[in-house]
Amino acid sequence: VAPSQSTLNATLIRFPRLRATSSAIHNAVDLAEFDEKERDVLPGGRFVLCIALLQPRKAVDVLIKAFQLLGQTHPEMELCLAGDGPLRGQLEDLVSQLGLAPKVKFLGTQDRNSVKRLLRQCTLLVLPSRAEPFGIAILEAFSSVKPVVASAVGGIPEIIEDGHNGVLVEPENPQALSDAISKVWTDSELAEQLARAGYETVRKHFRWEVAAKRYEAVFMKLLGYPPSLA
Repeated sequence: VAPSQSTLNATLIRFPRLRATSSAIHNAVDLAEFDEKERDVLPGGRFVLCIALLQPRKAVDVLIKAFQLLGQTHPEMELCLAGDGPLRGQLEDLVSQLGLAPKVKFLGTQDRNSVKRLLRQCTLLVLPSRAEPFGIAILEAFSSVKPVVASAVGGIPEIIEDGHNGVLVEPENPQALSDAISKVWTDSELAEQLARAGYETVRKHFRWEVAAKRYEAVFMKLLGYPPSLA
């Protein structure tokens, strides 16, 4: 079982004999964890949030370069990076070289409650990945009713319909990423529309109740029950 059709397709290219016994079941979230009662308005200024391991495939370097471009038109904007990893030192050097140190905050590894708090506080979430099997942070932002900008790679387009429940951009393109972030940042009506559509996307397609039924069908098939029962 793969977490996205994209990941399954990539696997079957290398292991085609597994096709008959493979399936894709999307990851999911528990909406109750992001219940509306918990979405209190917390103090603090507006900021862009990225939740990602600091490793090559997450392309945080591309986001930092996009943020340099954004500084020319949005000097008020701040970027919070939640996560740690082997590239942290290099990324901190890049931020310093670009003169962004006052505006880019490395928060390091965050516990679950801190992640939920950051999602409630942020203006939008950005996931600039070069490769992404699925993108669970997108579902968490949707569940928090926040708009998302992400690169159109891997399983992400299976979650985001560009212009409907999020904004997709070409990977490895700081200018395109900068333009998309700026658009959502400045257009509150668009941001609200994307956020609400994102929440509905999770409610209809990415709750654990939905995923559990699909896993149950796989297990029933393995046990030899007919499809009508599975």
